[in-house]
Amino acid sequence: MVPFYAQVEETPEYVANTTAEVSTDNFYWVSRMIGAMADEDSELLSIYYGSDVEEEKANALVEAVQAAYPDFEVEAHAGGQPIYYYILSLE
Repeated sequence: MVPFYAQVEETPEYVANTTAEVSTDNFYWVSRMIGAMADEDSELLSIYYGSDVEEEKANALVEAVQAAYPDFEVEAHAGGQPIYYYILSLE
C-alpha cells in the first residue's frame, strides 16, 4: 500500500521503483521500517548488513538514510547474517 496525495505530481524515487521483488537496491522498505521505529528521542541508527549485501550497497543505503533522516547518526556494520539483508537498530 502506497499513499498518494492530491497536488503531488511526481512520485518519490524510493516509492516509484518499488517492486514485489525483495532487493538490496530499494530504499522503500528500510524507510518504512525506520518510520515505524523512530520517535523524537531517536539519534543513532545502526545498520547491520548481511552476507548477501555488497559493502557499496550498504554504503549507498547509509547515504539515502542520512539524506532522508538528517537528524540521525547512521552507521553501517558488516553483520554477515545469512538470511536477512539488513538488521536495523535505532537508539
